Amino acid sequence: MWALRRLASWLATAMASGAPLAAQWPNGITVDQTPHNLTRPASNPNPEMAGRIRNYGEVCVYCHTPHAGPSWLVGPRSPLFNRPRPNASYRMPAHSGSQMIQDPSPGERSRLCLSCHDGTVGLDRAINRPNHYLGPGPANQTIDACEGCHNGGSPAGGINWEGVWLRPDMRKQHPFSVLYDPSRRPGQFRPAAGNDIGGLPLFGGKIECATCHEPHSQQYRYFLRRSNVGNSLCLVCHTSPPSDPVHER
Repeated sequence: MWALRRLASWLATAMASGAPLAAQWPNGITVDQTPHNLTRPASNPNPEMAGRIRNYGEVCVYCHTPHAGPSWLVGPRSPLFNRPRPNASYRMPAHSGSQMIQDPSPGERSRLCLSCHDGTVGLDRAINRPNHYLGPGPANQTIDACEGCHNGGSPAGGINWEGVWLRPDMRKQHPFSVLYDPSRRPGQFRPAAGNDIGGLPLFGGKIECATCHEPHSQQYRYFLRRSNVGNSLCLVCHTSPPSDPVHER
């Protein structure tokens, strides 16, 4: 419900300000104008896309359902999530045990993202499809195909999908499912206030994918919650810029 309330809030704000609801693809401020709108690639006339993703005619249904699915598929704690939980054998991001404490496998909040992005679950694998949809079942095309065809801006002027397939081996990714505890790294991280660090959410006190990424808006590239020009997003938590190159958008 939190995600749906956020989306409704954005729509209300845009309407009140007179701003157009439909922004230029793929950097829209609402989910329907972002690559997370899977009806859009599903309806792509390019024959290479034929049959890869089913067009269910609704944007939200690929991730959300108004009614709970079977608990053994969606988990009892997230009744509005409409995708099977991934259950890959994960190799977590490289993280020293002397630093903040990291979970041995992805936390529940991050598994929601990984249900598309680890490449083990089909993109259109919605558990509850809309009642009005009478077409075939999921094509179960996984996200690795996006990166396989759309890389380096190919075709010319197209979207570069490199990096969207995280794979179960995530040792090169930023650490996540980490209990945010600046006392374990004195002087290197800023203090948190409850489940909030400088306006970024923590989940059970932990850094998860959704701490830095907002899946419903491409106002900032890579679905970031805020601009990272000059490492400004990184500096919400870090007291100095990280040594690894980062996206600046």
